[in-house]
Amino acid sequence: MSETITAALLAALGFLTIECLEDGTFQLIGNSPQWYFDFCGESFFWDSNNFNLIATFPFIEVFLYDAETFWQESKDGQLKSGPWTEVDLAGKEYHLEALALFVEKRRIVLIENISVDYDEKQILLQKLRESSLNQDQIIKNIRAEILTGQNTLIIGELLANRYKITSVLGKGGLGIVYKALDQETNNTVAIKMLLENATDTNYSQQLFEREMKILRRVNHSNVVSILDSGLTQTAKPYFVMDYVEGSPLNVLMEEERVWSLERTFNLLKHICPALNAIHQAHVIHRDLKPANIMVKNVDGQEIGIILDLGIAKIIINPKDNAITKLTKTGVIIGTVQYLSPEQCLGKLLDHRTDIYALGMIVYELLTGMLPYESDTVEGWLFEHLKTIPEPLTSFNPTISSAVNDAVLWALEKKRENRPQTMLEFLEKFAEAGKFSY
Repeated sequence: MSETITAALLAALGFLTIECLEDGTFQLIGNSPQWYFDFCGESFFWDSNNFNLIATFPFIEVFLYDAETFWQESKDGQLKSGPWTEVDLAGKEYHLEALALFVEKRRIVLIENISVDYDEKQILLQKLRESSLNQDQIIKNIRAEILTGQNTLIIGELLANRYKITSVLGKGGLGIVYKALDQETNNTVAIKMLLENATDTNYSQQLFEREMKILRRVNHSNVVSILDSGLTQTAKPYFVMDYVEGSPLNVLMEEERVWSLERTFNLLKHICPALNAIHQAHVIHRDLKPANIMVKNVDGQEIGIILDLGIAKIIINPKDNAITKLTKTGVIIGTVQYLSPEQCLGKLLDHRTDIYALGMIVYELLTGMLPYESDTVEGWLFEHLKTIPEPLTSFNPTISSAVNDAVLWALEKKRENRPQTMLEFLEKFAEAGKFSY
């Protein structure tokens, strides 16, 4: 399990991170969990520099006396409080525990909401166990989060005197995405910015700026669009995008493992034209997967939106040569389960690599499983390169031979044997399923 996924799980488990400064004041670090926002209420003034820990959580004061001794004497390991209960203005109870750490001469307190839904928390904890993380390793990850400064904005902060940060939507290797309120339009937006600790900062910033450039050049209602961009006070670039209210496709696939042919087609009729528009703009996505497709419900109809062009590549246009060379031939980029055979070989790519990835997604939608299985990266590469997929009809007898052939067409090993455009694939799938659009 990656550090990014671990960090996301820790945030979901409800840790609030505070630094206790030498002058006796307190400062929030990074992003506050949702429970803290709920506890303080909508009218709370979110200013990390004016944060008063004891006024917010009165019962923590006794623990702070013990923590002060811990910081002065031992400094190694950790000091844990007993559980206590705080009550918000609405009378709701929050069951909390605190943990004191000493990180690079910084006195840190982590407050955990232990009243998170029990079943939900057990699922998250199980995921942590599956990643072979013991308690010490979890604390190590928390320390790493504090040290790297990956969370670059504070919940409630006003960016560019316009965008009020309300929560964290997600975090990847290069960037973090926030949910925010545009106070000029009163619309909810998504804001992506470069992580403070992104390795190889110059290269990372070029990739980040390339994503902005790609989003500006692709104009389609089913591709997330860029609204604004700028620099933070610390000169970190950010851009503002449409906020898509919905669920990632991978989440919906967990809720309903095998999709009907009609539901699958209704999704394809939105995302195929969107991907075609991306290709028409001389861009290939290169990381098409269910997690990068958001599905929103509009008047009872599911609409697919293409997200995350962070590793997309501009092709063909010589004017973009400097940008194109940011990722070089011979480097495998993407998510291993959805890599095309040519990606596995590190070859120069074109738009047909996205057609293969879409074929993998459709196969998974209609059968409830991917056409291949492996426990290793090397195994996945072999499967994509050598193994012929089983017919969809082997797992879903309701699938017609025509639909089976349409999906397997997209999964041809040689790209010249696949559909040559997204619209060609959509047309073949519609014909096979006897759909009109």
